[in-house]
Amino acid sequence: MSDPEPRSPLRISSEEFVFFQNQIASMCRLDVPLADGLASMAREVRSRRLRALVDQVLLDVQAGLPLSAAVRKFPRVFPDLYVGLIEAGEASGSLSAVLENLGEYSTSRHRIRQRIRVALAYPACLVVVIAVIMGILFWVWLPRFAYIHQALSITGVDLPRPTRVLLNISQFVQESGPVLLLGVLSAVFVLSLLARLPRVRVLGELVAMNLPLIGTVLRRSAWFLFCQTLALLLRAGVTPARSLDLMRQAFALGVLHSVCVDLHRAADNGERLSDEARRGGFFPETLVWKLAFGEQRGDLVATVEELARYYESEARIALDRSGVLVGPILIIVVGVFIGFCYFAIMMPILKLSETMRRK
Repeated sequence: MSDPEPRSPLRISSEEFVFFQNQIASMCRLDVPLADGLASMAREVRSRRLRALVDQVLLDVQAGLPLSAAVRKFPRVFPDLYVGLIEAGEASGSLSAVLENLGEYSTSRHRIRQRIRVALAYPACLVVVIAVIMGILFWVWLPRFAYIHQALSITGVDLPRPTRVLLNISQFVQESGPVLLLGVLSAVFVLSLLARLPRVRVLGELVAMNLPLIGTVLRRSAWFLFCQTLALLLRAGVTPARSLDLMRQAFALGVLHSVCVDLHRAADNGERLSDEARRGGFFPETLVWKLAFGEQRGDLVATVEELARYYESEARIALDRSGVLVGPILIIVVGVFIGFCYFAIMMPILKLSETMRRK
């Protein structure tokens, strides 16, 4: 059966989404009529994509559609989780509170993602610098020194092992450079295709979450995102089973999607979430026993909200720690590599000067 509602391919950035969400929440908090507020927003925004989104939502609201029906037409902007929450708020008469919670949720989620990107950007830049330095070294500098080292070997000066290793690597890179570049590009292309497969993506995320430093950040960020999303849905009056179903759709592929699939199945079967969380092995014991305690006490919402605040704080601490440690470590690695190359190049020259001084 075809969907009777139009589906727009329109997309906006995460910053624009957070801005839109916070503006909508502010309108409801101040009791501003939604149509008037959207009209003012359309005049204010400069982004063409965001203005097109606001204009289309405004037309639907002016035509008498509820907000949930208006935003449902943009699945690439508003996931089912978002639409489901708005529907729950409209049905219960608590739309203002739901939008306020959604605004806080979107802001904190965006903030964590931005901090992760910033934490990864610095090491990525250093890796690019290392690659550029190695390219210049093996393609430009070492070929020039190779003639000098060959002349030294003719005079009877034996090249040290580090120098021979460096020259052999340089010769291999020059001879097989195009093949190596093609191989790297092919590997990146194949990995990007494999990353679309659910099992491969889950495996890749699990590997990343077990890496030193950044793995701690990714694990705690995932725990925070899970707890905050579940708390948001439960606070809006959505049942645990329906909440996990919406989360399963919102997280698409990856570890959290797989976790929510298992938890949703357990909730449908009447099992406790804490039991399935313990069997899955993804969550830490602290989260599992607090979840079990919240279920026993009948206060799951407050428990999950407390866990979300805790893991948000832990994720920020892990981000700060990784930012302090990763940069100096990579700088030390670069310094050691450059120092090794310098001494490997200069050792034969120093050895020749010493030999001539003895004669």
